[in-house]
Amino acid sequence: MASLPYPYTPDTAAVGLFSPSNIVRGPEDYFYALAKVGANLTGRQTVCLMRTDNLDDPSSWRFWDGKEFDGVFVNPYETVPENPAANECPALAYEDIGAQMIESLTWNTSLEQWLLVGISADTIDGREIWGFYYSWSNNLIDWTKRKLLIEIALPWTVENNAFDEYALYPSLLDPNSESMSFETTGRTAYLYFTRTNEGFERLDRDLVRVPIQIDAP
Repeated sequence: MASLPYPYTPDTAAVGLFSPSNIVRGPEDYFYALAKVGANLTGRQTVCLMRTDNLDDPSSWRFWDGKEFDGVFVNPYETVPENPAANECPALAYEDIGAQMIESLTWNTSLEQWLLVGISADTIDGREIWGFYYSWSNNLIDWTKRKLLIEIALPWTVENNAFDEYALYPSLLDPNSESMSFETTGRTAYLYFTRTNEGFERLDRDLVRVPIQIDAP
């Protein structure tokens, strides 16, 4: 469905497209999704926006190339592309949503905007703060500068992630959504996330939810 145009180089950083968001029906009646891109060799991460009009056909997905949804994914193990850079999904709104905000995408009926919630970091009052952030958009392409929803411990911010408590997988869900797959949120919703209580060594985990209220700016 989606790939980098480069074959994997052994013993390098994780590469490819992974951790996709939920799929939503959006503009022009297409289906849209976000995915995290692990860049070839460098390990740099970015966000990719893609869409399709046919969920039954994996090859029909096209990525936003900066101008149109004309980007075509290629399998480098079957076809060696003439210009690999042309088949590599570019970073989506990097300055605004950062490198990995992909977890939860909904249409918010209160904002009348797309609402994105995910993991990120930003410098606030001179300090780098990691946690769950949010951003909104009217077209899925241009996003507002991310804002902190909650500062929270993550696997790479704790002293010892094998034993320390941390959180992952934020998702916004509105039990009153009329969408079968909860593609919409309203003025109130729940922030769900997984809390690992004693690190990954013990696998003691809880599903946590926090009620939130969404007010239009």
